[in-house]
Amino acid sequence: MMTHRNIFLFASLAFSTFCLAAGYVLAGQWIGVVVTLITGLTWLYARKNPALWLSHLCLLASVCLAMAGILAGASPMLMLLGSGVALAVWDLVLLNDAL
Repeated sequence: MMTHRNIFLFASLAFSTFCLAAGYVLAGQWIGVVVTLITGLTWLYARKNPALWLSHLCLLASVCLAMAGILAGASPMLMLLGSGVALAVWDLVLLNDAL
């Protein structure tokens, strides 16, 4: 059964991945798009497996992707929004593990 917490987690994950990928698409950096999609799939794996370090690694990757995107000329608003929502995803993944 999908709880409100899980719905918010998936919506936040999709929005974060979309913002980061859209920023890289607009900047013309296709490698960034691929790495962003891989990071999004890794978030899903981190949700299924309660390995605590994996969610931290995914958050670090999302923030690094945002920073690299800003340095590559992507929209700072999309990059900051994507990394900010990734922080919410990280918190929700840890909350699901705790419960």
